[in-house]
Amino acid sequence: MMRIIVLLLSLMPLHFSPEIEEVKELRKLFYEANENSDSSTTLFEKLSSANNQSPPIIFGYKGMSYFLEAKHSYNVYQKFSYFNKGKSILDSAINMDPKNRELRFFRYSVQDNAPLFLNYNEELKVDKKTILHNIETEEDSDLKYKINAYFNSK
Repeated sequence: MMRIIVLLLSLMPLHFSPEIEEVKELRKLFYEANENSDSSTTLFEKLSSANNQSPPIIFGYKGMSYFLEAKHSYNVYQKFSYFNKGKSILDSAINMDPKNRELRFFRYSVQDNAPLFLNYNEELKVDKKTILHNIETEEDSDLKYKINAYFNSK
């Protein structure tokens, strides 16, 4: 019995490691895509196969890729379409993992910067509270830095 437990514990990092590395890669590309439409397109294409069966954080990045496509689009109707699709996907990802700080941070930053006429600002207070609750215990130093930088710049 003890051998089985040891074997299972030794395999766990192999199971979780690829997702962590994928999130780091997506995060890097996401922040590049915020400023560069080519990187935005790359992120969008990279996440094209993500769906509601994907890990919530990956699905959330897909939602954010739609917001970035909206940002970089010149067509008003396309912007609105991308925005609504991103909103739907991101909200679904948060429903799948409501305690995920990064997903909440995504939604907060979008709602904090979205024009009022889009009427996408109803979760600001709840998301901020969730994001900042025990932020000092956040193990992902890059995420913690990005969150602190965002809120300290306000």
